[in-house]
Amino acid sequence: MDVIRTLKNESFVKIGPRGHSSGVTFDEIGLGNVKQIVICYDADGINFIQMAYELKGKITFASDEYLSSINGSYGVSNQQCKAAIKSLKFTTNKMTYGPFGCKQALPFFFNFDFANNLCGFHGRYSGNHLVAIGVYVKILSARPKSEFNA
Repeated sequence: MDVIRTLKNESFVKIGPRGHSSGVTFDEIGLGNVKQIVICYDADGINFIQMAYELKGKITFASDEYLSSINGSYGVSNQQCKAAIKSLKFTTNKMTYGPFGCKQALPFFFNFDFANNLCGFHGRYSGNHLVAIGVYVKILSARPKSEFNA
């Protein structure tokens, strides 16, 4: 875990990224609940991912579906000898999507304990490939003590 940020009266913790330390950084947080993911990949790894968030009711996942985990792998491409995210798999409370790309080298895993806890992504890309990926997770407020005594 890394940095705790506050945005729109909600707190988030930055986890990761997993992958290589080179590349151009991207960072998106607090845009709403993730509802769609588009993935482009080739034999050398993941080229890019694009997320759509629940904004003004536009939903791609089922209305009661949310991401519960992301796992993937990281390694060096055979053709270009460059580091890249090699595979990604997304699991919701309803089903699994993927894996996309090819499993190789070092695996990584992000798990989310509660519905709509994932609220953003960050990472790095270089050339034609995603080289690192991380997530932002909402920090849930502690329940008042009186709720435990009910």
